[in-house]
Amino acid sequence: MALPGQNTQDESDPGQGQGGTDNRTVPSSPIRPRTDRVRLIQHSNLKLRLQLRIEDLRCLLDRDSFWARGRRLGDLRKMLNGSQAVVSAWHGSDLVGFGRATCDGVYRAVLWDVVVAAEHQGQGLGSELVTMLLSHRLVAKVERVYLMTTNSAGFYTKLKFHEHHGQKLMIREPGKSCKDKSEPNSYQK
Repeated sequence: MALPGQNTQDESDPGQGQGGTDNRTVPSSPIRPRTDRVRLIQHSNLKLRLQLRIEDLRCLLDRDSFWARGRRLGDLRKMLNGSQAVVSAWHGSDLVGFGRATCDGVYRAVLWDVVVAAEHQGQGLGSELVTMLLSHRLVAKVERVYLMTTNSAGFYTKLKFHEHHGQKLMIREPGKSCKDKSEPNSYQK
């Protein structure tokens, strides 16, 4: 088991390296270092640990996010398969954090579904998850990394993200009719 601040590759996933402890370290939060033993795993292409514990992922998303509630297990498997970078955090055998990214490896990457269990928030785990995603071999090479957030802009600003006023978020939802501009935005909490 890795100590806090160390990351490991999923030992159940073949792929990059032989698993075990990675030589890179992820800095802990400068505000309050974590003292619990949470292990961060950067998953390889197969993401076997999460595929085998997909119900745990669904529970984390249902309990600790508002945007990802009610996702079906089959769809979560497809989501994992379509993500180039996936990081999870484990406290013993409990899944307590998750994040993923999609990217082309050259120009753009997008961070998605960064979630930390409520009892582990405010301890630097979210920062470590994002830092590990950004250091992924494909994500680290891109010109620009995007993300969308409803109420965590302050958190991401601390990680050197900033608002980009020259672009607008555009959404297309196949099968749904266009909303009247007077209707409230359904994406705001």
